[in-house]
Amino acid sequence: MFMDLGITKTGLLTLVHDTLDANDMNDEPHVHIRLVVSRGVKSTPYQNPNVNIGLPLIVIIPEIKAVSPSVKTRGLRLATTWVRRGPPDVKDEQWNHISKATDVQACISANVMHVDEALMLDLRGFVKTCNSVNFFIIRGDEVWAPTKDNQMQGITRQKTIDVCRANGIVVKELDFSLTEVYGADEAFCTGTFPSQIHVTEVDGRKIGDGNCGAITKKIQELYSEFVRKDVERSREEILADISAPRDLTHLGIYTTL
Repeated sequence: MFMDLGITKTGLLTLVHDTLDANDMNDEPHVHIRLVVSRGVKSTPYQNPNVNIGLPLIVIIPEIKAVSPSVKTRGLRLATTWVRRGPPDVKDEQWNHISKATDVQACISANVMHVDEALMLDLRGFVKTCNSVNFFIIRGDEVWAPTKDNQMQGITRQKTIDVCRANGIVVKELDFSLTEVYGADEAFCTGTFPSQIHVTEVDGRKIGDGNCGAITKKIQELYSEFVRKDVERSREEILADISAPRDLTHLGIYTTL
């Protein structure tokens, strides 16, 4: 999907910095910034983009949010939901958009089952993702991640994979079943707030010994160090980095941000 936002990446990042400054959040360690982009003002309430007036609307929402230490210590309980991840020709699940009816249904399912997150399968029955976080398992010394198909491409998911591979931890992106989840040595979820948080049980079955495993702990430590180095960069360094020309065509990425 292509949308001209009418602003450069540098300009957008400057707006983010201005928002932090205006809310006196520069020294706050738990700032979460949500960017919401809509197609903007319309001449009439109608879905066709032809009635849009002007450029898209960009909303920057800064909040102070942090995962409860008790939740991070105890881990997550998951249960499989009847709600499936759909195919891309119906609603491409790789989009991060506000129309998250599928995820909301799964979230309600998790509430009914009295667990923290709903584990979702694709239409073929392979394990895919949770309703609001991405899912991984560990078997032996390998980290298994469900393939990107039929799930949102979480930034923390990808950065976790990058950190693992940069430090010699084998990551395989593949299809796997619930049976392989039940027999996993460890499991964890990734998301903006928790980074990585271990899974204690799935469908009432204990994962490993029910505690945060050694590999998951190692990944948490490596990721924490990665984030520390990243946030120590100055604004000038970050702006220079995103301003550098990059050829992304080999990835099939085209952007006007």
